[in-house]
Amino acid sequence: MVPALMTLASLPANALDLKGFSRPDDAACAVDFDCATKRGGVSDVFIILNPNGTIFDRIFAFGNEEADNIYYFDPAVVAVNPDEVGDNTTLLEPNGSWSDNFGIFSINGALALGFISDPQANIPPTGSIVYYEEPGSNPYGYILEGGPDSKALTQYYDATFYLHPDLQLDGYIASFQSDTVPEPLTMLGAGAALGFGSFFKRKLGKNNKQNKA
Repeated sequence: MVPALMTLASLPANALDLKGFSRPDDAACAVDFDCATKRGGVSDVFIILNPNGTIFDRIFAFGNEEADNIYYFDPAVVAVNPDEVGDNTTLLEPNGSWSDNFGIFSINGALALGFISDPQANIPPTGSIVYYEEPGSNPYGYILEGGPDSKALTQYYDATFYLHPDLQLDGYIASFQSDTVPEPLTMLGAGAALGFGSFFKRKLGKNNKQNKA
């Protein structure tokens, strides 16, 4: 069982980052044009949903604040799955360049659920799970990085398996979205990359099922 101080119900959630940019009003800032624009617009969102589907907590990375930073949920609040340490997920732009890495990080000696985003001075090794980014939606109306050309975030990428197994059994869900600001690509190149991304995801899912069989 999860220790009492590690259950989601025991403490208020706390979204943090190494450089101290995260604020209690980030969710309000993310949908306020002036506030979000001054911070570079929303680049990434990590969300945890309660078992009833309501929002438990979110971490926002704004474009002007994400360089060489790590965003994470307070490990005293959100317990992680120790079996998934070292199995982080990497997101790639359609042209194959590195975009994001989410999963479990060591923060001051504690294991925390979090993510890092571009730009990074030292790009981390590719995770054990890799996806090419595919466009999704922006259901909460965030003011996004990239201005008018950026209409939506990526699709939701599942991160529930990084939560402690007891939290998974309770019905908590975690997912990650990144920005979809396009890199310079020819239309042919972009189409080919996206097509390969879909193929790669299907192949990865098939391999995962085979490995669990």
